[in-house]
Amino acid sequence: MIDEAHVAMSLNHSNIVQVLDLGRAQGRYFLVLELVDGWDLNQILSRARATSFPLPPELSLYVAGEVCRALGYAHAKTRDGQPLGIVHRDVSPHNVLISEQGEVKLTDFGIAKATGRREHTGHGVIKGKLAFMSPEQASGLAVDARSDLFSLGTVLYLLGTGRRPFEAPTDLEALVRVRQCQLAPPAQVAPEISPEFARIILKAMKAAPADRYQSAEEMLVDIETVQRSAFKATGQTELKRWLEELQQMDGAPTISKAATQASMADDSEAMQLDASEDLIFDDSSQVSQPLEGPARPTQPTIAATPALLPTMHVTAPAPAPPAKKPSKPSRRVAIFFFLGGTAVLLAWLGLRETPRRPRLATRPSSAPRPSTAQPPATAPSVPPPPPPSPAPPPPAKPAEMPSKGAKVVESEEIRPTPQPPQAEDEEEVLLKHSEPAASDQVLGEAEGEGPAKPPAARPGGRAKPEPALPDGVSVRVESRPQGAVIKLKDRVFGRSPLNLRFRPGIAYELTFVKKGYLSASKRFTVTGRKNQRVTIALKKKPAPKKSFIRRLFRR
Repeated sequence: MIDEAHVAMSLNHSNIVQVLDLGRAQGRYFLVLELVDGWDLNQILSRARATSFPLPPELSLYVAGEVCRALGYAHAKTRDGQPLGIVHRDVSPHNVLISEQGEVKLTDFGIAKATGRREHTGHGVIKGKLAFMSPEQASGLAVDARSDLFSLGTVLYLLGTGRRPFEAPTDLEALVRVRQCQLAPPAQVAPEISPEFARIILKAMKAAPADRYQSAEEMLVDIETVQRSAFKATGQTELKRWLEELQQMDGAPTISKAATQASMADDSEAMQLDASEDLIFDDSSQVSQPLEGPARPTQPTIAATPALLPTMHVTAPAPAPPAKKPSKPSRRVAIFFFLGGTAVLLAWLGLRETPRRPRLATRPSSAPRPSTAQPPATAPSVPPPPPPSPAPPPPAKPAEMPSKGAKVVESEEIRPTPQPPQAEDEEEVLLKHSEPAASDQVLGEAEGEGPAKPPAARPGGRAKPEPALPDGVSVRVESRPQGAVIKLKDRVFGRSPLNLRFRPGIAYELTFVKKGYLSASKRFTVTGRKNQRVTIALKKKPAPKKSFIRRLFRR
C-alpha cells in the first residue's frame, strides 16, 4: 500500500483531493487528506431523488467535465520525462466530492495503478466497484486510461437517466453484463435525455477501448461543446446555487457540520476502524521487511524509490505499548455515582434552606396560657375546658353543577385543557376527515376570504364591464417533497399532488402538513386562466438537541 500512497501524494491538482501526509500508528498506515467540506456525488443524487429536485443536465455535464480535468492530469503525470501510466480504476459517484462552494474533486487514488511500482496486481485480480467498471477491468485484464473514461461514462449514464447501466438481481449477473457490455441505450431508459448528452455516454461506454475516447482531453472537448450548444452556460457558481436550494429543502449538513453535531467516539474505539475504510489500510507485507537498507526489526524505515517520490522519507518508530486506560463501564459507573451524589447533596441543601411551615394552634387565642414561673403545685386542679372543635367545612359542590349566578372561573381552571395532537399523528388525524371527492367540487366564498373588489365606476357613472369568469378553475396543488396533507380552513382534501377547483377572483390560503416537516401555508388568488399551479417547498424540522445526560454518556 506504500506504492499507492506515493502515487496519491505525487498528484497536485485543483480537481484532485490533495494527500497531505502519510503516517503509521499501531502497525497500521494512514493518509492525511485535504478536507472537502461538502458531500460526495452519491449522497447528492440520493438527496435529489428524495426531494424530487433532480440535478439539471447542464450541471451533470459540468461535474463530468471537472472529473475529466482531474483524470487528464493524472493520466499525463510523468517522472523524469517518463509517463507514470496512472490509472484510477475506481471512478464512481462515491469518489467524486463536491464542496459547499461548488468545487468538484476526485478522491481515493488508493488503488490507483502506476508503472514502476514494487508490487503489481496479479492477473485476474479485480479492484474497484463492480457497477462502474469497464469490461476489461471486470475481466481482470490489463487496464489503461481508457478504462477510467468508460467508468466516467457510467457515471454520466447514472446522472442522465437516474439508473445504473448494469443493474441486475445478483452480483454474478451484473458481472456478466459488465463483461459483455450489455446496457440499454440512454434514450430508451430516459426519453427526455438530450441526443448530444446520450452521444457522449455511448461513445465513452464502447465495449472495445479503441472505439472510445482515447484521452480525457478528447472527452472534455465534446462535453464543453455540448454545454455551449445544447444547454445554457453553467459553472461553479450555478452548482453552488443549486446545492444551496437543495440544502434548504432537506437541511443535510456538510461533513464538518455533521462531525460537530455527532458525539465523538471513544479513543479505544477509534483505533478499531475497519480496514476497508478509505483513510486507513493494512500493509502487513511492509512491516517486517523495510523497503531499502538493512533490516531493523525494532525501527523499520519506509522509503520511496526515486521513480515515484524522491523527496519522501518517513521513519516510523516502534509503537510504544499503549497506556492502560480505565475501561468504559468503570468510567461510566464512576460518573454515574458522582452525579448521583451531587444531586443528593444539592437536594439536602435545598431542604435545609426551605423554611418550615408554622404549626397550627390547637387552642383558641382567647384561652389564657399558664405562666412558666408558677410552680406546678399551684396549678388548678380542675383541667381547663377543652377547646371547641372547629366546625367541619361545608361540602364542596361538584364543578359540573355550579350554583345559579356564580362564576365558573375556578371550574374552568380545574378542567384539563385538550392537548393538540402530536406532529407525528397530525397527518392521520387530518386524513380521517378528508373529502375524497373534493376535486369535483368548486371551492368559493365560504372557503375563501370573499370576492375581489368590484371595479371602480367611471366618471359617467358606469363601471367598466369585466369579462365573465368561469364558475370553477382547476388548479394543480403540489408540495416538495410530495405527500403533504392539504387543508383549507376546516376542510381536508388529501395528500399532494392534487387537482382542486376554485372559484376565480377569491383569495384562498392552503395549509400543508407533513410528518418530519414544518407546517406551512400558501396564500394565492385564482384567476380565470387555465393550467394554474400552486407549489410550496416544506422545510425539515430541526433535530432535537440531546440532553446533558445523553451527551455526557455519549449516547
